[in-house]
Amino acid sequence: MKVYLINVLKDHDVPGFRTQNAWSKEAWTNIFCRVNTMFGTSFSPNQVKQKEQDLKKDYRSVKDLSAESGFGWDPERIVVDAPPSVWASFAARKNSKDALHWQDRPFPYYDALAPLYDGELYIVNLDFSQRSTTPVNHTQVAPSSTQISTEVLECQRGKKQKGKSSSSNDGFHERYLKLKKEEIDRFAAIEEKKLEDPYSINKCISVLEGLYGLQMGDILVASDIFKSKENREVFLSFSTNALQLTWIKREIDRQQTLL
Repeated sequence: MKVYLINVLKDHDVPGFRTQNAWSKEAWTNIFCRVNTMFGTSFSPNQVKQKEQDLKKDYRSVKDLSAESGFGWDPERIVVDAPPSVWASFAARKNSKDALHWQDRPFPYYDALAPLYDGELYIVNLDFSQRSTTPVNHTQVAPSSTQISTEVLECQRGKKQKGKSSSSNDGFHERYLKLKKEEIDRFAAIEEKKLEDPYSINKCISVLEGLYGLQMGDILVASDIFKSKENREVFLSFSTNALQLTWIKREIDRQQTLL
């Protein structure tokens, strides 16, 4: 529904339907009618407007967060990207758990919403299978008044365009399934890459359990220490077990002192 709503909003992002940052009453009437006709729902104009506002709020939050020092946007994982230490520092500055809302949380609508809220048009396939950030001229043409009137009238009468809707639904579902498959494949590749990480938590724990001189409680504390990638790299980079043991004991003492 979000993908379809974005498509419809883009159709009405033209003079006559949108002035500055607001869509006209006529545009909203047509937008909510098309959404309801597409999905067989009975949303009110205010409900559709609220969904658009939610998308706008999320887009602004992601964009502002990506612009923070130490942060960036990962187009492959479609997430705001930053090292754990940067996230922790950011959360401490904001003094709120809400500051971590977008940590590792995908936002697949980012590129598609850019032309709506920043006045930049990108070549974007809204099934998100391909992305390009090449600016092009915004030369969309408004739907004809005859088309608008017909769609609104049919919506108000509660009629369904069965043949057309069935074809549109089939196309939409096909794009949706394609999107979900690509999303699953993308995250599967990320998880597989994590397994190949030479400094993974699994490898650290395996080495840790082979060290003599650690109590069970020490190992549990060490497992928290290994949540930091930097700590895992340091630990596994030592060439001898003695150095690894000395270093992890020091870090455990530091951790217990903080507690």
